Amino acid sequence: MSTYVIHRIFFDTADKYKDKVVFNYFNQTWKEITYKQFSQISMSIACYLLEKGVKKEDKVAIISENRPEWCTAYLAISLSGAIAVPID
Repeated sequence: MSTYVIHRIFFDTADKYKDKVVFNYFNQTWKEITYKQFSQISMSIACYLLEKGVKKEDKVAIISENRPEWCTAYLAISLSGAIAVPID
């Protein structure tokens, strides 16, 4: 399955369930992120990466604890055409 197809499936799902919660997490209080918020933030970060000169197949490291922002970063990097490199 191509990356384009995966992105298309995600955005189709996000459009269909835009007001549904995609992440619930605890950070001193419970917080929710909807599909719409997740897709908008991911696209904004992807555009930022492209503006800063990230090119197709560049490697971009993700150094983070397990948290919703990790998923957002991973999707944004993928959307920019770069390759996400998770570092534990």
